[in-house]
Amino acid sequence: MMHLTTMTDTQYDFYPDGKTHMYRREIQLLINVQQPDPEFQPILITDQSVIFDVVTSNETVIRKRFANYFEQPFHFNLLQPLWKLVEDIQRTQPDWPG
Repeated sequence: MMHLTTMTDTQYDFYPDGKTHMYRREIQLLINVQQPDPEFQPILITDQSVIFDVVTSNETVIRKRFANYFEQPFHFNLLQPLWKLVEDIQRTQPDWPG
């Protein structure tokens, strides 16, 4: 991970390219749960994209849809990049996506 510090001393993290590509199938499944119609799915997803960047639903609706899909409460951090969300889900559900 590289770090960039701005003149305001705010640190931004840049992850190596390819995390999103590496998990493209899993990310697409997560997006399909939230927005099944390809017409309304995002065109571009980057390594920094979070679920709120790719769907228009609010947090309550997102969590409810994921809870229905995974058949258990969904308590993962929705503000992390999608690839990181996939890694967190796979840590607790190693057989996903099957």
